[in-house]
Amino acid sequence: MNLIIQAGENLVRFAAISVDGHSFFGRTGMGCILGSKNVKAICLKGDEKTKVADKDKVRELRKELTKKIAKATSDFAVEVKGIYIGGHDPRAGFGQALNFARGPAGPHHENANLSLPYWGVLLPELGIDKIPERFEMEGTEYLVAKYQDWAALYNSLVICRFMMEEGAMTFGDMRDCLNAITGWDMSLDDVARTTERIFTLERMVNVKFGLTKENDMLPKRILEATKEGPHSGKVPKIDSALKKCYKLRGWNEQGIPKKEKLEELGLL
Repeated sequence: MNLIIQAGENLVRFAAISVDGHSFFGRTGMGCILGSKNVKAICLKGDEKTKVADKDKVRELRKELTKKIAKATSDFAVEVKGIYIGGHDPRAGFGQALNFARGPAGPHHENANLSLPYWGVLLPELGIDKIPERFEMEGTEYLVAKYQDWAALYNSLVICRFMMEEGAMTFGDMRDCLNAITGWDMSLDDVARTTERIFTLERMVNVKFGLTKENDMLPKRILEATKEGPHSGKVPKIDSALKKCYKLRGWNEQGIPKKEKLEELGLL
């Protein structure tokens, strides 16, 4: 059952749709749209599976339509790798801009929430012990790499990142928990290498499905400065930082991990 509740009934513009009481269509204001149509709920019931005669043809059509839509909307669509940018404007912190461009799943804050270092949630074990300047692009390649690796760790361990933001759980704390649960004796360097291996493997999956450095770019709208607010007039220029990011990761100029890096990480 897809259901709107009080927000949708009162036409709150960002109202969500509740799905079976535990999931939500959020951000797009679809709850408001249904409320404006006097639609309280949409119920679906059935016991037969949808049959698709030619799955390969459906996949090809989807790819073709996706390319056409991307080309037609490139001037105004706020997306990276086909994923729309959520509630974090990358112009408000240039580390986030590079993270969104380089994220394996597009501009998802769970790739590595680069708002964290600007809030003071730091990684002293990985050499990040002071709050960075949020409108400075120099050095963001290292900053982004380490927070992306950290995200690979807490996502793999299925730890909510709120434990870092509000609970002050550090990289070292996670290592200690992992060792205590498994009986392993991993050092911080061991864990850091493992997280780099995870992130590199994610990149190889991207490469296998045809993504290149051309997909590691920000949309045109994000490269236009806002006219008001705390980050007015600020535009992240990521081209140079992206090249440095590839070099730091041991990738070639096309954003593909080099053979020697894969061997170093035990992925070959």
